[in-house]
Amino acid sequence: TVDFLYESGAKEVHMRSACPPIMYGCKYLNFSSSKSEMELLTRKTIQELEGDEGQKHLDEYADSNTERGKCFLKKICDERGGITAVFIDYLQLMKLPGRNDNRNLELSEISRSLCEMAKEFDTRFIVASQLNRQIEANSKSMNGTETPKNSYLRDSGAIEQDADLIMFLTPDGTSNDGNKLVKAHITKNRYGSLTDDKPIELQFNGAISL
Repeated sequence: TVDFLYESGAKEVHMRSACPPIMYGCKYLNFSSSKSEMELLTRKTIQELEGDEGQKHLDEYADSNTERGKCFLKKICDERGGITAVFIDYLQLMKLPGRNDNRNLELSEISRSLCEMAKEFDTRFIVASQLNRQIEANSKSMNGTETPKNSYLRDSGAIEQDADLIMFLTPDGTSNDGNKLVKAHITKNRYGSLTDDKPIELQFNGAISL
């Protein structure tokens, strides 16, 4: 499939890392050596927890804020020696079942629950967030000529309160070998220093990056 895409003119092919555990196999991209979805670690774990009934609640198991999701994550941590990190893309897509009265309060509750789960499972949650629409319309903010602020984040209140570290990535041109350059701005760091006006310089290599 990848060869076909390159032959059809694609310059880069990105495959988002299917950070295990994954719920569904993919016959087009080789995420795992499993021959069927029931051979995936997630499906085996759910089968052990609830049998066939559990396969009817995959959405709940995929959501770390539900009771099924928490139970599922704890079982994997206990049996597989822990989870190094959990990636969430992105915070504003998350919802709490049965709650739609106040979105700000809902996000605050989600943010707090992620902090609690990080402590409970001794892992890290790396959470992407949307920016405020006003910031997206500001060319200086988006092209890296202006130092980002925590208030640039959409629903920044809960994030500022609960996050241990907040980092913004801004574009910074292209390197001599063709890789994109980015600057990392650390605007909150509970256990260390901030970058202030001296951001960390990084290279983005599309062939190996998420």
